This record gives sequence, structure tokens and C-alpha cells, in this order.
Amino acid sequence: MNNSFSHRFISSLSNPIFWFGLFLVFFSFYKYSGREETQVIRSDMRGYYAYLPAILTYDDPSFQKCLDAEGQYLEEKKNQNYLVKTETGGVHNKYFPGVALLHAPFYSMATAVSWITGRPADGYSKVYQLFLQIGMTFYAIFGLILFYSLLKNLFPKQKSLIRWLVPIIYLATPLFHYSVNTLSFSHLYSFFLFGLFSWFILKMRKDVSHWHFLGLGLTLGMIVLVRPTNLIIVLIIPFLLGSKEALIAFVNQLFVNRAKNFIYGIIGSLFIIFNLFLIWKWESGAWFVWSYGGEGFTFLSPHIIASLFSFRVGLFVHTPLLILSTVGLVYLYKSNKFQAFWWSLYFIANAWVISSWWAWDYESAFGNRPYTEHLVFILLPLFVLLQKRKVWTYSLLGLFFIVGLIRISTFNSGFMVNQKFTSDNYFASLAFWEDDNFDRWAYTKSCHPFGKKTKELVLREQKEVLQINANDIFTLSGKSEIHLPRTTERWYYRVVLDKMTSGVPLEDVNLVIDARNEKTGASYYSAVPLYNDRLEGVNEWAHVEFESLIPDNLQTLDHINIYIWNKGGKQFKIKNFKIILEEYKS
Repeated sequence: MNNSFSHRFISSLSNPIFWFGLFLVFFSFYKYSGREETQVIRSDMRGYYAYLPAILTYDDPSFQKCLDAEGQYLEEKKNQNYLVKTETGGVHNKYFPGVALLHAPFYSMATAVSWITGRPADGYSKVYQLFLQIGMTFYAIFGLILFYSLLKNLFPKQKSLIRWLVPIIYLATPLFHYSVNTLSFSHLYSFFLFGLFSWFILKMRKDVSHWHFLGLGLTLGMIVLVRPTNLIIVLIIPFLLGSKEALIAFVNQLFVNRAKNFIYGIIGSLFIIFNLFLIWKWESGAWFVWSYGGEGFTFLSPHIIASLFSFRVGLFVHTPLLILSTVGLVYLYKSNKFQAFWWSLYFIANAWVISSWWAWDYESAFGNRPYTEHLVFILLPLFVLLQKRKVWTYSLLGLFFIVGLIRISTFNSGFMVNQKFTSDNYFASLAFWEDDNFDRWAYTKSCHPFGKKTKELVLREQKEVLQINANDIFTLSGKSEIHLPRTTERWYYRVVLDKMTSGVPLEDVNLVIDARNEKTGASYYSAVPLYNDRLEGVNEWAHVEFESLIPDNLQTLDHINIYIWNKGGKQFKIKNFKIILEEYKS
């Protein structure tokens, strides 16, 4: 036994996956230690995580005590986006609770440590944020291990090569980014669960038992509880089984012995999913809630082309490695038409659903981020192509690996575009050696809100040339009242202008969006640089546009003021200035 353990240990030390896993752990905690610990619970994680203290610590379905604790500990104290007002006037958490359920063991450990050490067991102290970071890293590492295991099982002849290819793939795709840089989204958890799901399927290719079906059902339930649209994963089952005959055998196994296996699988899924209904009942009094009030899908008009090929977030533009995967699909079709068909169906279904969400760009920095967990399966034809050992394949793989490294570098160094890419800035942003590219782009253009536009207000319009002087600190204001009460209405602003400066780029000048309710103190405040490209408009007129949603999930804001803040006391000219406010209702 000792010899066997020693052999496995020595073998693991020679495996690049082991060292890459250690690198992920090191880099993740390096990022954690390099910023304020209070940045762990941020962005979408605020909503995912809030279930734990709200249920386990405060028993507070209003989440008000969570908001109070956030105000004490978190840097992002304002502009929460996870609580939504219902049409009946209630409040609920719009996010699904799957991530919270996965973190429940780590939350319990943090509570125990807080109790033992005499620290506040309030769900948001540094102890809780440390254990949240540990949990994030745990799922990132096991996602890596399960992905490696899947590839070894499907491509056993490439086992030695796969050990090196997995780190390359991580660095050439958004997998590394969402495993260590941006942990606040659900994708690393779904990636882990996708790997676990495939592990059970591959197990059942060799050894079918009701316990495997129970595990598969529990995993599928968790996948739905984290991100319901990922139920599409069932379409990849035939691909993993490998053939029509294996699929028929799998289905038959579901219903043998009075459908015992099927029942175990259903029990596993329902056991997990029933938690969702319990939480809805706890927080709203209703057994079913459409939690994303004012948001939805546009299945009849999906943005498929933009989702896959645009500079803004296009999957193949931001993850060019997948070009090789689609070429591999051609070889897969020649060798196994059954697998090629089901892979294609899985991919098309995902593209349709992902691009049908109203915010089809998902405010992503590394391409369309909902595809991240699906890379577990989208990448598989790449390994079919690599079996051909073509020189050009490995050359392109190396090129895309270098591009991936550059993009990770630009994100961590501040050179990357702030989420919105265009044909003008995508390639230019890769030139991290150009000092002028640092924090150069601030392209603000969000997706139009879900629903029908019901109102358009022109808050200000001036076509003539205006000279802005150093003492014009606050200027060109456009104001409007917003009617109350509201339910699912959403407000969207558009600002267009032409600008010109003399000799130097325009910096320290912001477009401010200030929405508030003076009586309640509720507010939304955003100041964005008055440029899309900091180098634009020097000694010549440049056209600039700004568009974005004004977040107000609780429907409390009743005044909006949009204006230019000449923070740095600059001199510049503006013409064709226009502020438009649009109302959308679902």
C-alpha cells in the first residue's frame, strides 16, 4: 500500500496538471491578497451568496439584514442588483440558489471558526470571505481535474499529450479568467458540475447502477439550480455514450427492474430542485416566482451571429481556439456521424438560448461568458483534430495560446478594453507594449432593455458648437422626473455628441448619470469617462456615443439628472449634443 501511494505521489509530481493546479491556487490567492478582502463578495456573487446569511444566519426573507451587513463590510455598498420588486410589491432575490448550496459547507466552516475565535458570525466578515475564496478555489481545481479525467477517458491514446494540452487550453480560453480572475459569476461552478455530470455518464458506460443514476440526478439538479438554461446538457449524453447502440442500452437501463434506475435519477434531481420552490415560498410566499422581473428571452429574434462572430463578444473572435474545434467537427463527422450530429445539436441549442437573452452580450470581457462552462464539451472535437497530428494544427494552437496569454496579461495590467470591444479596439488592445493603450478605451453601449419601448424623452438637445471652459465644472445637464409607482419598467439613456480638444486627449471629464429618490435616499450614480477612445477628438471632431440601462430593480428612483462633469477643469468643444431617456416595459 505504501509503495502504491509513493508511486502515485511521484507520478503526480511529474504530471503538468498537478503543477498547473498549484499555479491556479497560487494565482487565485495572490489575486485575493493583492486586493481588499472585501472584494470577494462582489457583482453577481452578492446575490448568489446572500441566500446563505439570509437563511442560515438571519432568517430574513427581505434580505435587509444582508444589505446592512454589506454596508458594513463590502466596498460595493451601493447599487445592488440582486433584489427585485415583484408586481405585488414584494422583494425577492433574482438569482438562483445553486451557488449558495455549493458554498454551504464552506459557510458552515466559517461560522464554526467565527464562533470558536469569538469573531462576529454575521456572514460577511473577513473569515466568511476567506472561506468563500477557499470554496471558489476548491471548485475551480476540481473542475480542472474532472475536465482532465473526461479527456483521458474519451481520448486514451492522447493521454500523455492531454496533460500538456489542458493548461494550454485553459490559458487560451476564458477558463483561466473565470477560474482565478473573475470568480463572482456562476461559470466556474457550472464548469465543475458539467465535469461531474460527464464523469457519471462515462462511469455508466462501464458499470450501470442505480447509485450512478442517483448521482447523475443530483448533479443534474444542481446544474439546473445554478443556471436553469444549462439543462441543455442532456443533449450531450448521446455524444458521451458514443453510439446509437450505447444510447439505446442507456435508455433501456433506465427502465429495467420496474424503472428503478429512472426513479433514482428523478428522485436525485427533484430532491435538489425542490429546494428552489422552498426558497421561493420562504422569500415571497409563492411556490413559483419568475425571479428575473422585467427581463426575459427573445427566442424569435436571437442575436446568434453577434453572439458567435462579433468583435463585441463573439465566441469565435474572443476564443479563436474554437475555430480548430469546428474543423475537428469535420473529421468527427467522417469517423462518427452519430457523435457529430449530437455535438452539433448541443452547440446550436446553446447558441440559440444564449443569444436569445435580452442582454445577449452578458456584459462580458472575454467573449460571451455563458459559453464558458460549455467549453467542457465544445472543445472535444479539437482533440479529434489533434489526433491527425497536422503541423498547421499545432502551429495555430500555439498562436491561439499566445493570444490567450496576451489577453490575460492585458486584463490584469489594465490594458484591456472595458468590456465593449469594436473592430477599432479589439486588435489594438492586444498591443500591451504601447503605453498609450493603458486604460485607453471606455466603450459604453449596453443592450436595450427587455420589452417594448413605451416612451422617449429628449432631455437636452443642442446642435451648435459649445465652448467648455476650465471653470465650467458641471454643465449640459438634462433632467427628468420618473413616475411612481412602477413594476417592470426599465429606463435606458442615450447620449450622443461630437467633441474636439486642442493638442491633448480629453481626460478627467465624465458623463454623470445621477438617479435618486430624495425622500428615501435610494440612488444610482455612475460617472463614465467622456470618451470611447481616450485619443479621439484631438484637433478634429470625433463622434462619441453612450448608452446604458439605469439599474432600478426595486423601482424606487423618481429623478434622473444626466450631465457633464468637467472634473479636471479642461477646455474643449462640443456640438450635436443630445440626451435621450427611453422607457421600456415588459
